[in-house]
Amino acid sequence: MVETKTNLIELEADKPVNIPNIYFAYKDYRLNPLSVVELDRLAVFIQKNPQIKKLQILAHTDAIGSDWYNKNLSQKRAETVLRYLERKGIDSNKIESKGLGKSQLLIQDAQEDSEHAVNRRIEFKLVLD
Repeated sequence: MVETKTNLIELEADKPVNIPNIYFAYKDYRLNPLSVVELDRLAVFIQKNPQIKKLQILAHTDAIGSDWYNKNLSQKRAETVLRYLERKGIDSNKIESKGLGKSQLLIQDAQEDSEHAVNRRIEFKLVLD
């Protein structure tokens, strides 16, 4: 287990974790103000834990639209997060981004916008020594 005093939820190696408040608007890949707060906390967490060798950013979309569109959009979201963490001082060699599109929906038959929003998320996976 990785220890931290930043109040970030506990992350375990090789287990994807969805950090609350890192969500995206429909068809958008820009970070919202809540996302920035959480990503700032994540950057501090990574800097305080040198045993983290790699952080994988896994981006997801909702099920609206084609597979190709969602895969492309999710990759843009993952790269947006990656670039933000780099600007916060995280070594680019420690970060990897991957857009997964709509392949891993949390709510399969989402109907309401709030349900679709749950599917539009970023997860992180740590690789430790």
